[in-house]
Amino acid sequence: TQGKNLLIDTAPDLRQQALRHRIRRIDAVLYTHDHADHTAGLDDLRAFNFLSDEAIPVYGNAETITLLQQRFSYAFRQPKPDTWYRPCLTPIVLPDAAIHHFTAEGIPVTSFEQGHGRVKTFGYRIGNMAYSTDTDKLPDSAFEALAGTDVWIVDCLRYGPSTSHSNLAQTLGWIGRVKPRLGVLT
Repeated sequence: TQGKNLLIDTAPDLRQQALRHRIRRIDAVLYTHDHADHTAGLDDLRAFNFLSDEAIPVYGNAETITLLQQRFSYAFRQPKPDTWYRPCLTPIVLPDAAIHHFTAEGIPVTSFEQGHGRVKTFGYRIGNMAYSTDTDKLPDSAFEALAGTDVWIVDCLRYGPSTSHSNLAQTLGWIGRVKPRLGVLT
């Protein structure tokens, strides 16, 4: 949007997805949570750093950022002067708030809390698009953040119940409440 590429999470197959869709630049990453299926592709961001010669800001709650810095410590180190090593990632901690408005590379973004089994995840709204993966509980504050959304990419793991993901009936109920023009089940 607005000439910027914001990426939500770094999936393990980030490299293949970026090649397939000819993504040449990533300006910022918004993390929903620290689970490996959302973070294991972090190392692939280094190719984008090398091309841009700039650090990429990564956003997430304190727990997510701390765990990323532990797992991928090398990606958060400041480069040494006069070396080939390029800047990598700049961590930006978002508050654990029901709803939080901020800007990522000049783009207005809203984060909102969601339940995912025993943990909390963040959903994100960017303009009229929202992304709610890995959730089985949406508090009223999430629906407040989602109001007026045109496109909503939303969790729907299976037909029946799950301990940490939404199911078809629940997700369709949520879509009926939000009333986006397009609901994409993921």
